[in-house]
Amino acid sequence: MWLAVVQAGQGGASQQPPPRQAAPARQASPAQARGGQTPGPAQAVPAQSAIEIEHQAPACVAAGQYARLDACFRPASQLARARLYFRAFGTRDWFYVDMKPNTPCHKGTLPKPKKDIGRIEYYISATDLRSSEARTKDATLVVTSDAR
Repeated sequence: MWLAVVQAGQGGASQQPPPRQAAPARQASPAQARGGQTPGPAQAVPAQSAIEIEHQAPACVAAGQYARLDACFRPASQLARARLYFRAFGTRDWFYVDMKPNTPCHKGTLPKPKKDIGRIEYYISATDLRSSEARTKDATLVVTSDAR
């Protein structure tokens, strides 16, 4: 990163690199000594969520009708938020709907798709009480005229 420095008496700005600082020395961990790597400060490992998502993907959805997708989250007591992310197949932007409790699980309702969309990509995301996230793999729904 370059800093703009105003030089006294000249009224102009010049670009000067910041002074370099020596990195603190670190002792190698046992894993590094054996040739393995351990994550450092810049390689933080994301916390794993305690939530498991159970979901049975439907094969298709009907054009012009709301599509309801169900998922169960275990342990339910650790669930802070559940969302259903979706987009038209091959597009860039993702949208989401919050999943609502529907005992014993949760349901997410997609907007009515148009037939010309063809396919919908989606995944389910769960955030636990520690703000860690779990999610399903991306799945695809075929948009049909009669959901068959």
